[in-house]
Amino acid sequence: MSEKILEVTGKMILRGNILKICEIAQPLGAAQEVIIGAMRKEGYSCSTEDVRNACEYLQGKGLILLEDIHNDVLQIHRTLAKITPKGIDVLDGLVPEDGIQL
Repeated sequence: MSEKILEVTGKMILRGNILKICEIAQPLGAAQEVIIGAMRKEGYSCSTEDVRNACEYLQGKGLILLEDIHNDVLQIHRTLAKITPKGIDVLDGLVPEDGIQL
């Protein structure tokens, strides 16, 4: 089995899990740090860059929205990932979507 197949499969699994995490985190959304923590708790190894790239990919497909939130007083900056109606349809099996493994 080639390394490329393993790399692509890992990305597809990460994307599917991010969608599932965002569905659970409705309506507030999930911070990327929460996504990383949830993935690690389930035994997956992923970096901040892996999650950021996967979230940008899912946003490009219209499956999640990324929202930057700031609080200058508390010095907080987070990016929240929120599932879209299309993302929910993909999870429910109503809309097929390449590049994601559920």
